[in-house]
Amino acid sequence: MIEKESLTGRRNERRKLVAFGGEIELGFINLGVRVANLLVAEEFMNRELGISLADLAAYLKQHAETMMLELEKRQNADGIEKVYYFLNDAQTYYLATVDNGKPRVRPFGTILFHDDKLYIQTGTGKNVVRQISENPAVEICAMLNGAWIRIAAELVEDDDHDVKVAMLEKMPSLKGMYSADDDSMKMYYLKDATAVISSFTTEPQVIGF
Repeated sequence: MIEKESLTGRRNERRKLVAFGGEIELGFINLGVRVANLLVAEEFMNRELGISLADLAAYLKQHAETMMLELEKRQNADGIEKVYYFLNDAQTYYLATVDNGKPRVRPFGTILFHDDKLYIQTGTGKNVVRQISENPAVEICAMLNGAWIRIAAELVEDDDHDVKVAMLEKMPSLKGMYSADDDSMKMYYLKDATAVISSFTTEPQVIGF
């Protein structure tokens, strides 16, 4: 009778272990291996990076909280902010201009929301700069997750140093090509804009800013 009770207790303990993980993944031996691997990982991080597992856990927790706040902000975005997030997440949008009565279109990737304005950036000396100076009426188009956006707007040049710095800080890859301290950058914000977000499954949403 004692032996049966002992065996029953062992089976119950094993059920608890299996409930915690997979029977193949988890057991006394594999659990020991996991602990050993964690200790090795912590030793490596301490030696090479100067951080502990506790530091890493705290960082991941903070990062997760930041991501949740950003996700909530995106879900609640409206108006110009909604347009900004669409273009920012799409990463590539297409800017159409007019050149001597003919359409011109090219991919862009620079986008900035700053002081309640939506900015794009390009380099001084490009044909698109001349085209915008001659006719600032443009259209922008992009696609994201089965939806698309079309924006008709007027581009207004803004030579403010702080705006250039903000763009370079948001997109560090530009720093190898442009500087806020010279005339290499052309910054424009969208004025009198009408954006239409559409898809095959929802009604078009019109946003003016």
